[in-house]
Amino acid sequence: MPHYDEIDTTYTELAKEIGQRGLAYVHVMNQSGFARPDKVVETGAETGFNGLLRKMKVHLPRTALILAGGMTRENAEQMIESNLIDLAAFGANFVSNPDLVARLQNGWPLTPADPNTFYGGGAAGYIDYTPYTAN
Repeated sequence: MPHYDEIDTTYTELAKEIGQRGLAYVHVMNQSGFARPDKVVETGAETGFNGLLRKMKVHLPRTALILAGGMTRENAEQMIESNLIDLAAFGANFVSNPDLVARLQNGWPLTPADPNTFYGGGAAGYIDYTPYTAN
């Protein structure tokens, strides 16, 4: 969905309604990490995407807020510690790193996913990534 002027109002109101219904979680996708992976969400900013997350979080006191899109271990931990989100999702990184949990725990480098293989209908790009091995 392209950006539009009322996006904060729309999503804040949506969060308010969801919060009143007590859903278990809301899963949000940050698309900006795909266009510029070096420009992920900055922790602590009260404007832009972080500002929107903070506005939404106010209305979701019993609902887990999950964020995906361009996540790293570092920004996930910062966003959780600063109460912007409750959980981080690592979709594409799980595909390209079958041992993602061990890589995050040990600080091993991540293998980037190849978006050219997404939704191709075959196994390439889904089952051919290898676990980390030290050289």
